[in-house]
Amino acid sequence: MRLERRKNTKRGIVYGIINKIVTLLLPVFVRTIMLRTIGIEYVGVKGLFSSILTVLSLAELGIGSAIVYSMYKPIAEDDVDTICALLKLYKKLYRFIGGIILLLGLIITPFVTYLIHGDYPQDINLQLIFILYVLDAVVSYWMYAYKSSLLNAYQRTDIISKAGTISQALMSFSQIIFLIYTKNFLIYVILSIIFTIINNLSLVVDEIFSHCLLEANSFCCYCMHHWPTLGKWEYSFIDCFFMIFPTKY
Repeated sequence: MRLERRKNTKRGIVYGIINKIVTLLLPVFVRTIMLRTIGIEYVGVKGLFSSILTVLSLAELGIGSAIVYSMYKPIAEDDVDTICALLKLYKKLYRFIGGIILLLGLIITPFVTYLIHGDYPQDINLQLIFILYVLDAVVSYWMYAYKSSLLNAYQRTDIISKAGTISQALMSFSQIIFLIYTKNFLIYVILSIIFTIINNLSLVVDEIFSHCLLEANSFCCYCMHHWPTLGKWEYSFIDCFFMIFPTKY
């Protein structure tokens, strides 16, 4: 596949700036609504759990950057077999990392109350909330996380930025609405998980209809070898089918 470097760079810059503006400003509004509706104690719990998950995410140890770097050569050489083999490996690595984070999170869960100094909300189950935060992090690794690495390698960061911007906006507005009308912190956290899933799925959909990326199964590798003979809608239909019913390879 041919890489349109200039075009990809321009798109990446424009959508990257938009994404940064949205992801910086909207959380401020959400935080303000949280303070006015459910109180500063919940904001503190959110900050603590987010910090713990940030530490747990260090389990990745820079694998994501290594993944992107290792794909540059086979992409430049249009070596489809190597790309497919790397995708299968990265998919397994991300699932392993997600499993490690889940395991560490479950180990920490019984002790989360000891990590809080001072007052904290008595009307919520802190262990349950922390597990939901852990699941939010794990889902990001288990659900097509390797695809974002492939997008980065193909210099299509604009797709990641667009998906992230839209999902962040929808999540923030949804959280604001539910905070105002329900004042329920549990729903707030669940919405975060839902939109993490939506964001990852949106990357999959965008990949299918942009026709520039691979699915980590043998049939899609076959499609890449026979790319010129496949029509636009023919490839979309076939790729959708194997996305829902993936092969073992």
